[in-house]
Amino acid sequence: GGYYQHNLVDVLLHITGTAPFPIVPTLTTNKTNYAVFAQGNYKLTDQFEIQAGIRYNHFRVEGGGAVYLGGPPPFNFAAIPQTGIESDSDVTGKLSLNYKPDDNNLLYVFAARGYKPGGLNPPGATFAKETVWDFEFGWKSSFLDKHIRTQIGAFYNRYNNFQIDAINPVSGTNAVINVPGTSTIKGLEAQLQAKFGGLSFSAAGAYVDSKLSTVQIVNRWIPGATASLPLCTGGAVFPACFNYPAAGMTGGGGPNLLSPKWTWNASLSYKFNLGQDATIEPRINYSNVSSQQAYLTYAPQDLIGGHSLVSANIAIEYQNYNLDFYANNLTKEYYVTGISGTNNFFGSPREFGVRLGVKF
Repeated sequence: GGYYQHNLVDVLLHITGTAPFPIVPTLTTNKTNYAVFAQGNYKLTDQFEIQAGIRYNHFRVEGGGAVYLGGPPPFNFAAIPQTGIESDSDVTGKLSLNYKPDDNNLLYVFAARGYKPGGLNPPGATFAKETVWDFEFGWKSSFLDKHIRTQIGAFYNRYNNFQIDAINPVSGTNAVINVPGTSTIKGLEAQLQAKFGGLSFSAAGAYVDSKLSTVQIVNRWIPGATASLPLCTGGAVFPACFNYPAAGMTGGGGPNLLSPKWTWNASLSYKFNLGQDATIEPRINYSNVSSQQAYLTYAPQDLIGGHSLVSANIAIEYQNYNLDFYANNLTKEYYVTGISGTNNFFGSPREFGVRLGVKF
Protein backbone atom coordinates (compact mmCIF):
# COMPACT_ATOMS: atom_id res chain seq x y z
CA GLY A 1 0.00 0.00 0.00
CA GLY A 2 0.86 3.66 -0.08
CA TYR A 3 -0.01 6.86 1.75
CA TYR A 4 0.13 10.53 0.77
CA GLN A 5 -1.00 13.69 2.58
CA HIS A 6 -0.41 17.34 1.80
CA ASN A 7 -1.47 20.26 4.01
CA LEU A 8 -1.23 23.94 3.15
CA VAL A 9 -2.30 26.20 6.03
CA ASP A 10 -2.49 29.99 5.62
CA VAL A 11 -3.17 32.13 8.70
CA LEU A 12 -3.93 35.86 8.73
CA LEU A 13 -5.13 37.30 12.04
CA HIS A 14 -5.36 40.82 13.38
CA ILE A 15 -5.31 40.64 17.18
CA THR A 16 -6.02 43.62 19.38
CA GLY A 17 -7.00 44.10 23.00
CA THR A 18 -4.46 41.61 24.41
CA ALA A 19 -1.46 43.93 24.14
CA PRO A 20 -0.73 47.64 23.99
CA PHE A 21 -0.18 47.31 20.25
CA PRO A 22 -1.69 45.28 17.37
CA ILE A 23 -0.33 41.80 16.71
CA VAL A 24 -0.65 40.47 13.17
CA PRO A 25 0.31 36.82 12.53
CA THR A 26 0.76 36.16 8.81
CA LEU A 27 1.82 32.54 8.59
CA THR A 28 2.06 29.75 6.05
CA THR A 29 2.77 26.11 6.78
CA ASN A 30 3.35 23.63 3.97
CA LYS A 31 3.49 19.94 4.95
CA THR A 32 3.96 16.83 2.84
CA ASN A 33 3.94 13.29 4.20
CA TYR A 34 4.09 10.08 2.17
CA ALA A 35 4.91 6.42 2.71
CA VAL A 36 4.95 3.03 1.01
CA PHE A 37 4.59 -0.20 2.95
CA ALA A 38 4.21 -3.96 2.66
CA GLN A 39 3.39 -6.77 5.09
CA GLY A 40 3.08 -10.51 4.79
CA ASN A 41 2.24 -13.49 6.99
CA TYR A 42 3.63 -17.00 6.47
CA LYS A 43 2.65 -20.17 8.33
CA LEU A 44 5.77 -22.20 9.05
CA THR A 45 3.63 -24.98 10.55
CA ASP A 46 0.07 -25.28 11.84
CA GLN A 47 1.30 -23.80 15.14
CA PHE A 48 4.00 -21.32 14.08
CA GLU A 49 3.39 -18.17 12.04
CA ILE A 50 5.84 -15.44 11.09
CA GLN A 51 4.80 -11.89 10.25
CA ALA A 52 7.02 -9.32 8.57
CA GLY A 53 6.38 -5.74 7.54
CA ILE A 54 8.39 -2.81 6.21
CA ARG A 55 7.56 0.85 5.57
CA TYR A 56 9.39 3.81 4.06
CA ASN A 57 8.34 7.20 5.48
CA HIS A 58 9.12 10.72 4.25
CA PHE A 59 8.13 14.06 5.79
CA ARG A 60 8.78 17.70 4.94
CA VAL A 61 7.46 20.89 6.51
CA GLU A 62 8.21 24.46 5.43
CA GLY A 63 7.12 27.50 7.40
CA GLY A 64 6.88 31.06 6.13
CA GLY A 65 5.70 34.51 7.13
CA ALA A 66 6.08 36.29 10.45
CA VAL A 67 4.28 37.64 13.50
CA TYR A 68 4.25 41.44 13.15
CA LEU A 69 4.15 43.66 16.23
CA GLY A 70 2.56 47.10 15.86
CA GLY A 71 0.39 46.30 12.87
CA PRO A 72 0.82 44.96 9.37
CA PRO A 73 3.84 46.00 7.27
CA PRO A 74 4.97 48.74 6.83
CA PHE A 75 3.48 49.93 10.15
CA ASN A 76 5.06 47.22 12.29
CA PHE A 77 8.06 47.97 14.51
CA ALA A 78 9.16 44.33 14.91
CA ALA A 79 8.74 41.03 13.10
CA ILE A 80 9.19 37.56 14.55
CA PRO A 81 9.96 35.25 11.61
CA GLN A 82 8.17 31.92 11.37
CA THR A 83 10.35 30.55 8.61
CA GLY A 84 12.10 27.21 8.65
CA ILE A 85 12.40 23.84 6.93
CA GLU A 86 12.50 20.37 8.43
CA SER A 87 12.74 17.29 6.26
CA ASP A 88 13.42 13.71 7.29
CA SER A 89 12.73 10.13 6.31
CA ASP A 90 13.12 6.70 7.84
CA VAL A 91 12.55 3.00 7.30
CA THR A 92 10.40 1.23 9.88
CA GLY A 93 9.13 -2.30 10.18
CA LYS A 94 8.13 -5.27 12.30
CA LEU A 95 9.11 -8.91 12.65
CA SER A 96 6.87 -11.15 14.74
CA LEU A 97 6.67 -14.85 15.61
CA ASN A 98 3.39 -16.33 16.85
CA TYR A 99 3.04 -19.76 18.44
CA LYS A 100 -0.41 -21.29 18.97
CA PRO A 101 -0.11 -24.67 20.73
CA ASP A 102 -3.92 -25.06 20.91
CA ASP A 103 -7.14 -23.09 20.54
CA ASN A 104 -6.84 -21.65 24.05
CA ASN A 105 -3.30 -20.27 23.98
CA LEU A 106 -1.23 -17.88 21.89
CA LEU A 107 2.36 -16.86 22.61
CA TYR A 108 4.02 -14.10 20.62
CA VAL A 109 7.27 -12.18 20.41
CA PHE A 110 8.12 -9.29 18.11
CA ALA A 111 10.53 -6.50 17.39
CA ALA A 112 9.32 -3.30 15.74
CA ARG A 113 10.86 0.02 14.77
CA GLY A 114 8.82 3.23 14.95
CA TYR A 115 9.37 6.78 13.73
CA LYS A 116 7.92 10.21 14.46
CA PRO A 117 8.85 13.11 12.14
CA GLY A 118 10.47 16.33 13.29
CA GLY A 119 9.05 19.82 12.92
CA LEU A 120 9.41 23.57 13.36
CA ASN A 121 9.89 25.62 16.51
CA PRO A 122 9.64 29.26 15.39
CA PRO A 123 11.42 31.55 15.38
CA GLY A 124 14.12 29.80 13.41
CA ALA A 125 14.43 26.52 15.31
CA THR A 126 13.55 22.95 14.44
CA PHE A 127 13.38 19.64 16.25
CA ALA A 128 14.57 16.32 14.86
CA LYS A 129 12.78 13.06 14.19
CA GLU A 130 12.25 10.51 16.97
CA THR A 131 12.84 6.78 16.54
CA VAL A 132 12.12 3.82 18.77
CA TRP A 133 12.82 0.10 18.92
CA ASP A 134 9.99 -1.81 20.57
CA PHE A 135 10.56 -5.36 21.85
CA GLU A 136 7.57 -7.26 23.26
CA PHE A 137 6.48 -10.74 24.20
CA GLY A 138 3.22 -12.00 25.62
CA TRP A 139 0.74 -14.76 26.27
CA LYS A 140 -2.99 -14.72 25.54
CA SER A 141 -5.09 -17.57 26.91
CA SER A 142 -8.55 -18.79 27.86
CA PHE A 143 -9.63 -21.23 30.56
CA LEU A 144 -12.73 -23.10 31.76
CA ASP A 145 -14.32 -23.35 28.34
CA LYS A 146 -13.44 -19.69 27.59
CA HIS A 147 -15.21 -18.37 30.69
CA ILE A 148 -11.89 -16.80 31.72
CA ARG A 149 -9.58 -14.92 29.36
CA THR A 150 -6.17 -13.50 30.22
CA GLN A 151 -3.57 -11.35 28.46
CA ILE A 152 -0.04 -10.92 29.85
CA GLY A 153 2.72 -8.97 28.15
CA ALA A 154 6.10 -7.32 28.68
CA PHE A 155 7.67 -4.54 26.63
CA TYR A 156 10.95 -2.66 26.30
CA ASN A 157 11.11 0.57 24.29
CA ARG A 158 14.42 2.20 23.39
CA TYR A 159 14.04 5.77 22.09
CA ASN A 160 16.49 8.05 20.32
CA ASN A 161 15.89 11.82 20.19
CA PHE A 162 12.76 11.47 22.33
CA GLN A 163 10.38 14.38 21.60
CA ILE A 164 8.87 16.21 24.55
CA ASP A 165 7.38 19.61 25.48
CA ALA A 166 9.60 21.92 27.56
CA ILE A 167 10.77 25.55 27.79
CA ASN A 168 13.54 25.86 25.22
CA PRO A 169 16.51 28.03 26.35
CA VAL A 170 17.02 29.20 22.75
CA SER A 171 13.63 30.95 22.63
CA GLY A 172 12.50 31.00 26.26
CA THR A 173 9.11 29.68 25.16
CA ASN A 174 7.45 26.30 25.39
CA ALA A 175 8.35 24.12 22.42
CA VAL A 176 8.90 20.55 21.29
CA ILE A 177 12.51 19.58 21.97
CA ASN A 178 14.59 16.44 21.56
CA VAL A 179 16.00 14.63 24.57
CA PRO A 180 19.46 13.63 23.25
CA GLY A 181 20.82 10.13 23.54
CA THR A 182 18.82 7.08 24.49
CA SER A 183 15.71 6.99 26.67
CA THR A 184 13.97 3.80 27.78
CA ILE A 185 10.44 2.81 28.75
CA LYS A 186 9.77 -0.75 29.89
CA GLY A 187 7.03 -2.50 31.76
CA LEU A 188 4.55 -5.31 32.34
CA GLU A 189 0.83 -5.46 31.59
CA ALA A 190 -1.83 -8.00 32.61
CA GLN A 191 -5.58 -8.25 32.01
CA LEU A 192 -8.29 -10.71 33.00
CA GLN A 193 -11.93 -11.07 31.99
CA ALA A 194 -14.26 -13.64 33.58
CA LYS A 195 -17.92 -14.41 32.85
CA PHE A 196 -20.06 -17.07 34.52
CA GLY A 197 -23.72 -16.72 33.61
CA GLY A 198 -24.80 -13.24 34.67
CA LEU A 199 -21.67 -12.62 36.75
CA SER A 200 -18.86 -10.65 35.08
CA PHE A 201 -15.50 -9.61 36.48
CA SER A 202 -12.54 -7.86 34.90
CA ALA A 203 -9.22 -6.56 36.16
CA ALA A 204 -6.13 -4.98 34.63
CA GLY A 205 -2.80 -3.73 35.92
CA ALA A 206 0.40 -2.26 34.57
CA TYR A 207 3.87 -1.45 35.84
CA VAL A 208 5.99 1.03 33.87
CA ASP A 209 9.61 1.98 34.53
CA SER A 210 11.07 4.77 32.40
CA LYS A 211 14.22 6.86 32.29
CA LEU A 212 14.96 9.86 30.07
CA SER A 213 18.39 11.22 29.25
CA THR A 214 19.38 14.66 30.52
CA VAL A 215 18.60 17.73 28.42
CA GLN A 216 19.09 21.50 28.56
CA ILE A 217 15.79 23.20 29.41
CA VAL A 218 14.53 26.12 31.50
CA ASN A 219 13.30 25.45 35.01
CA ARG A 220 9.95 27.21 34.91
CA TRP A 221 9.99 27.78 38.68
CA ILE A 222 13.06 30.05 38.77
CA PRO A 223 12.42 33.83 38.74
CA GLY A 224 12.15 35.22 35.20
CA ALA A 225 11.38 31.90 33.54
CA THR A 226 7.81 32.99 32.84
CA ALA A 227 8.98 36.05 30.86
CA SER A 228 9.34 33.96 27.66
CA LEU A 229 12.80 35.39 27.04
CA PRO A 230 15.68 33.56 25.35
CA LEU A 231 18.99 32.89 27.06
CA CYS A 232 21.41 35.84 26.81
CA THR A 233 24.21 35.11 24.32
CA GLY A 234 26.55 37.15 22.13
CA GLY A 235 26.52 40.23 24.36
CA ALA A 236 22.73 40.57 24.51
CA VAL A 237 21.36 41.86 27.82
CA PHE A 238 18.04 42.01 29.66
CA PRO A 239 15.25 42.87 28.74
CA ALA A 240 15.99 41.39 25.30
CA CYS A 241 17.04 38.14 26.99
CA PHE A 242 17.43 36.56 30.41
CA ASN A 243 20.44 35.07 32.21
CA TYR A 244 18.97 31.84 33.54
CA PRO A 245 20.97 30.37 36.44
CA ALA A 246 23.15 27.50 35.27
CA ALA A 247 21.80 25.30 38.04
CA GLY A 248 18.30 25.61 36.64
CA MET A 249 19.09 24.66 33.06
CA THR A 250 19.30 20.86 33.28
CA GLY A 251 16.31 18.54 33.13
CA GLY A 252 15.58 14.91 32.48
CA GLY A 253 17.50 12.05 33.97
CA GLY A 254 14.32 10.72 35.57
CA PRO A 255 11.02 9.11 34.56
CA ASN A 256 8.98 10.00 31.53
CA LEU A 257 6.33 12.65 32.08
CA LEU A 258 2.70 11.74 32.81
CA SER A 259 3.80 8.11 33.15
CA PRO A 260 2.65 6.62 36.47
CA LYS A 261 4.64 3.64 37.67
CA TRP A 262 1.53 1.70 38.72
CA THR A 263 -2.01 1.64 37.32
CA TRP A 264 -4.74 -0.89 37.93
CA ASN A 265 -8.49 -1.25 37.84
CA ALA A 266 -11.22 -3.79 38.56
CA SER A 267 -14.90 -4.10 37.72
CA LEU A 268 -17.68 -6.39 39.01
CA SER A 269 -21.22 -6.72 37.67
CA TYR A 270 -24.18 -9.09 37.58
CA LYS A 271 -26.90 -9.15 34.90
CA PHE A 272 -30.38 -10.21 36.06
CA ASN A 273 -32.80 -11.49 33.45
CA LEU A 274 -36.25 -10.07 34.15
CA GLY A 275 -37.98 -11.81 31.24
CA GLN A 276 -39.70 -10.35 28.18
CA ASP A 277 -36.35 -9.13 26.79
CA ALA A 278 -35.63 -7.06 29.91
CA THR A 279 -32.42 -7.12 31.99
CA ILE A 280 -30.92 -5.09 34.80
CA GLU A 281 -27.18 -5.03 35.49
CA PRO A 282 -25.57 -3.21 38.46
CA ARG A 283 -21.82 -2.60 38.15
CA ILE A 284 -19.10 -1.19 40.40
CA ASN A 285 -15.64 -0.05 39.25
CA TYR A 286 -12.43 0.81 41.07
CA SER A 287 -9.27 2.35 39.59
CA ASN A 288 -5.95 3.49 40.98
CA VAL A 289 -3.19 5.60 39.43
CA SER A 290 0.12 6.23 41.18
CA SER A 291 1.96 9.56 41.22
CA GLN A 292 3.54 10.99 38.08
CA GLN A 293 5.77 13.87 37.00
CA ALA A 294 4.56 16.81 34.88
CA TYR A 295 7.84 18.57 33.97
CA LEU A 296 11.44 17.57 33.31
CA THR A 297 12.98 19.40 36.28
CA TYR A 298 10.94 17.17 38.63
CA ALA A 299 10.20 20.01 41.04
CA PRO A 300 7.85 19.30 43.96
CA GLN A 301 5.28 21.62 42.33
CA ASP A 302 5.28 19.35 39.25
CA LEU A 303 4.45 16.12 41.04
CA ILE A 304 0.91 14.90 40.37
CA GLY A 305 -0.18 12.78 43.31
CA GLY A 306 -1.75 9.37 42.91
CA HIS A 307 -5.47 8.85 43.34
CA SER A 308 -8.18 6.19 43.48
CA LEU A 309 -11.67 6.44 42.05
CA VAL A 310 -14.85 4.47 42.68
CA SER A 311 -17.79 4.57 40.28
CA ALA A 312 -20.99 2.59 39.83
CA ASN A 313 -23.88 2.29 37.43
CA ILE A 314 -27.13 0.40 36.90
CA ALA A 315 -27.97 -0.49 33.31
CA ILE A 316 -31.54 -1.40 32.39
CA GLU A 317 -32.30 -2.86 28.96
CA TYR A 318 -35.73 -3.55 27.47
CA GLN A 319 -35.91 -4.66 23.83
CA ASN A 320 -34.28 -1.80 21.88
CA TYR A 321 -34.18 0.65 24.79
CA ASN A 322 -31.56 1.08 27.50
CA LEU A 323 -31.45 3.28 30.58
CA ASP A 324 -28.20 3.83 32.46
CA PHE A 325 -27.98 5.42 35.92
CA TYR A 326 -24.38 6.28 36.80
CA ALA A 327 -22.38 7.77 39.66
CA ASN A 328 -18.73 8.80 39.22
CA ASN A 329 -16.15 9.59 41.90
CA LEU A 330 -18.39 8.28 44.68
CA THR A 331 -15.82 9.06 47.39
CA LYS A 332 -15.51 12.72 46.28
CA GLU A 333 -11.76 12.53 45.57
CA TYR A 334 -10.06 15.91 45.07
CA TYR A 335 -7.21 15.19 42.65
CA VAL A 336 -5.01 16.80 40.00
CA THR A 337 -5.03 15.38 36.46
CA GLY A 338 -2.50 17.71 34.83
CA ILE A 339 -0.24 20.73 35.29
CA SER A 340 0.53 23.50 32.79
CA GLY A 341 2.94 26.13 34.09
CA THR A 342 1.49 27.33 37.38
CA ASN A 343 -2.00 26.06 36.53
CA ASN A 344 -3.42 22.82 37.91
CA PHE A 345 -6.21 20.87 36.22
CA PHE A 346 -8.50 18.90 38.50
CA GLY A 347 -10.61 15.84 37.97
CA SER A 348 -14.39 15.96 38.01
CA PRO A 349 -16.17 15.99 41.38
CA ARG A 350 -18.77 13.43 42.36
CA GLU A 351 -21.32 13.19 39.57
CA PHE A 352 -24.72 11.56 39.17
CA GLY A 353 -26.43 11.17 35.86
CA VAL A 354 -28.70 9.17 33.58
CA ARG A 355 -28.41 8.15 29.93
CA LEU A 356 -31.19 6.97 27.65
CA GLY A 357 -30.46 5.07 24.45
CA VAL A 358 -32.41 3.52 21.60
CA LYS A 359 -31.19 0.98 19.04
CA PHE A 360 -32.72 1.11 15.58
